[in-house]
Amino acid sequence: MLYGGRDRFFWEIVQSEAEEHCFQEAAVSDPSIVQEDLERLRLKVMDLDPDELYVERQAAQFLKVSEKTLQYWRFTGNGPKFVRISKRCVRYRRRDLIAWIEQHLKASTSEM
Repeated sequence: MLYGGRDRFFWEIVQSEAEEHCFQEAAVSDPSIVQEDLERLRLKVMDLDPDELYVERQAAQFLKVSEKTLQYWRFTGNGPKFVRISKRCVRYRRRDLIAWIEQHLKASTSEM
């Protein structure tokens, strides 16, 4: 099954994590059980609110970078869009993190 855009991104994450979990727990003799688990996880991810706000730590974990890197990107304007709630309170919408990731997809190292 093929999914587009952010759905594909989440599906790939869910699929890799689910496969890793399933095969670590025990050897499954019936592949349909694994497929059912993967589909159930995919549906769970699809229910996530795209406007949910993440604190800086959560956004950094989502992007697999350090909080300092995220702060630097925010300072230089190179990172994902963010919401400034107050002078010391910054949040990131899930949809903006995904959009930023999609904007930075490359097909080869020659693309800059």
